Amino acid sequence: MGEVNFPEFPQAKVFVGGCVECGVGSSFRAKAHAHNQPNKSHFGWICVRSPKRLRMTDSKPSMLMFHEYAHILTPTHWHDDVWRAKVRELGGRIQRHETKRYHVARGYGQRSK
Repeated sequence: MGEVNFPEFPQAKVFVGGCVECGVGSSFRAKAHAHNQPNKSHFGWICVRSPKRLRMTDSKPSMLMFHEYAHILTPTHWHDDVWRAKVRELGGRIQRHETKRYHVARGYGQRSK
């Protein structure tokens, strides 16, 4: 599929069917991921494995897309408080049962104290 138009998220580009770095048909473990490190060549891209993950049945962006767009808007943050606040600001939700999955990953996107 490749690049798709996703006007709701003007600060991101969306690639469906693989990763923008490796092309259509490439694979990765997650349902989607964001390239949110400004010093990398593909900064600002959201890669989604399947087009069915883009939208809910009412055509609004899926919670997965809010999740990934929040990563784009909070460069170098992982699942920390800054990222969580952005998800909520965008209208996304973090389910109570998901909070363990969205723990702060040590060493990624965190500054030393």
